[in-house]
Amino acid sequence: MILHSLPDTPAADEPRPPLIIRYAFLVLLLFSGLFVEAQQNISLSADDMQRVRDVEVFRPELADRHVHYGFGTSRQQRFNPFYHVLSSCMYLYQRCVSPVLSRSCAYAPSCSGYSKKLVAEYGLVKGVLCSADRLMRCNRITLADPATYSLINPSDGHIHESVHRYRLR
Repeated sequence: MILHSLPDTPAADEPRPPLIIRYAFLVLLLFSGLFVEAQQNISLSADDMQRVRDVEVFRPELADRHVHYGFGTSRQQRFNPFYHVLSSCMYLYQRCVSPVLSRSCAYAPSCSGYSKKLVAEYGLVKGVLCSADRLMRCNRITLADPATYSLINPSDGHIHESVHRYRLR
């Protein structure tokens, strides 16, 4: 019985990655542990983390979230289907989804209430874009940023903002 050994080299028709790519992958694999360790070293200091934990954020009352959903007095609000769809979505979010979420907003007014004010002040397109800016800034990292320490209201632990922040000067 003759045993055939498997060839050590791949068949000629199989494509092989270039040698430089294989070595680059090997180097990245070897140094990936260093990259992870470096990311862990860029964490917040213990004092900064304690400041973030000490900030008391409260949930606003439902009275702060009241809006006349779809029952506007202007003719445009009464007959605009986009107004009714968007206001219904906001109503469902504020009444059903938001109370179930365990997190609270770092800003006052809440992000959803602020979004309503922005859309009412600047219209749909600019209001949604400004709301997206606000939603991207609403996180715990914002509270840990030393630049925002002076903006936090000590009485309620929120950062108070006005819709006029986005007004062109």
